[in-house]
Amino acid sequence: VINFMRNHPTMYNAVYPVHKRPLVVRTNVDYEFTTITVDQVTAADGNYEVLFLGT
Repeated sequence: VINFMRNHPTMYNAVYPVHKRPLVVRTNVDYEFTTITVDQVTAADGNYEVLFLGT
């Protein structure tokens, strides 16, 4: 885990939602996140971190 954090500095700090509100607010659901991946992409208006959640 520590090596992953050192090699992926974007994941080292907290990533806050754009609208300053939680993206996932449901509780007591029948699924859980099994995979979380972050990718950096370049768009016409700047760079973004994209969060992929697998269930």
